[in-house]
Amino acid sequence: MDIVYNGVSQEFSRSIAKEIDSFKQKYQILKPYFLIVGSRISLKGYKNVKLFFEAWNNLPENNNLAVVCVGGDLELELELSKLAPNITTYVLKLDDQDLKTAYSGAIALVYPSLYEGFGLPIIEAMACGCPVITCFNSAIPEVGGDAVLYIDGISIDEMIQAIKKIQIPEIRQQLIDKGLERYKQFSWQQNSEKIYQIILKTITEVQENPSGQLWVELRKLQEERQNQSLQQLITSISLQEMEYSLEKFKNQNRQLSENIESLQEKIKSLSTAKSAIKRLLKIVIKKSKVAYFIKKNY
Repeated sequence: MDIVYNGVSQEFSRSIAKEIDSFKQKYQILKPYFLIVGSRISLKGYKNVKLFFEAWNNLPENNNLAVVCVGGDLELELELSKLAPNITTYVLKLDDQDLKTAYSGAIALVYPSLYEGFGLPIIEAMACGCPVITCFNSAIPEVGGDAVLYIDGISIDEMIQAIKKIQIPEIRQQLIDKGLERYKQFSWQQNSEKIYQIILKTITEVQENPSGQLWVELRKLQEERQNQSLQQLITSISLQEMEYSLEKFKNQNRQLSENIESLQEKIKSLSTAKSAIKRLLKIVIKKSKVAYFIKKNY
């Protein structure tokens, strides 16, 4: 198995100070800000942005800071605004050019996601010289390496400490430098070259040894899969036959019960008729002129 990661667009790079100032003026951002990218509440809240807002009220210096949200709904969700009513928030819809400047000018990207298949905003932030606060789970460590600040995804205290820590100039610069090196491993050009080399290598192996170990392993896997499929089919057929037999038995049992009930009714009717005939015969015999003869002979 060969693993080839996603890449980050070359459009994401560090913006110069003039571009950052222009971006802030354009959107009237007057305070240093943290950046949130992507959905905030939807999709069962797995992006975990709520953790950041829960931590915000415990920051004594929060009035001097702002939060810029990009993506998701066009208004801050009521659930989040209630958690930090005094927060200065900007909810923006940005193209890639403005987004890269938003990354470049942020104190940090806050990305406390509980699950990621990859985590592209982490790489985008690194490429723009933006430190990252995120969680050590799913695919995130493969992407972030040692170039991000990890927290527990359910710890408000760790989020508070991370927000404070990432504002320390020495720590922030260290994360920026590591991120700028780390993101280079995720270029589309480099990763497409890896795919190209893997394809060439596979073609060469097959050409040089078409009946070799590669095909032996392939046939083995195919045989195993066929055996599994056959076994599943047999099991499926057996279950169907059992279900059919059981249903047939139930129908036979039901019919037998109905027949028994019918016979019981007939027996009951015959018993009633027999009693009636006996009574009638007694009357007839008693009143008959030949009663003596019948009584004597029968």
